Amino acid sequence: MFEYAPNGDLHGRLHGRGKPALPWARRMAIAFQVAMALEHLHEARDPPVIHGDIKASNVLLDASLDAKLCDFGFAHVGFSAALQPPPEAAAPPRAPARPVMGSPGYVDPHYIRSGVVTKKSDVYSFGVLLLELLTGMEAFCAAEGRLLTAVLAPRLRAGCDARGLVDERLGTAYDAAEAAAVAALAAACVGENPSLRPSMADVVRTLEQSAQGSISAVGRRSDGYGKV
Repeated sequence: MFEYAPNGDLHGRLHGRGKPALPWARRMAIAFQVAMALEHLHEARDPPVIHGDIKASNVLLDASLDAKLCDFGFAHVGFSAALQPPPEAAAPPRAPARPVMGSPGYVDPHYIRSGVVTKKSDVYSFGVLLLELLTGMEAFCAAEGRLLTAVLAPRLRAGCDARGLVDERLGTAYDAAEAAAVAALAAACVGENPSLRPSMADVVRTLEQSAQGSISAVGRRSDGYGKV
């Protein structure tokens, strides 16, 4: 059972037809709230909980447009190597112990290659969510077979001006310094080497420092954590 979220989910709010552009400050607040929720799952639980399906449609928005992370159908406690092949070379292939984790556009490529689920798998998916909030583009376009990371990764690696990435519906109504910091953070989160990705605690700290103005402008959750 879910608490009713009158503003639907983030995917519908960002990409739905006829929806007004989500303001920059609210985007930063949502990113911060989701990051806090993931930090809580990763760092405050023992063993840690890996959500496994971070995406815009799993972020519900309440009456105040505060974020609530939902859908733990792919959640793991600790980490898993369920998709690794059996050690016996001659043994017939086995079906995975559970379905492949995640959703198109958000799945960590390292997880697809290795079958190993770690906290950094969630970090990758969160990085894709950050790119969505920054650009207003969907993580995966089925009609074009386009991955947002494939479109943006070369530009991020080249150190492009973040102002060229910001959702054009916002016009100039955003903080350029915050946009640059978010672009850099997203690039780190979706890096190919999981060991070089930041932890969610690092992500929370970076957002708190680099987007403090926007986060403060819309207020933080009174309970100190993004809702799960």
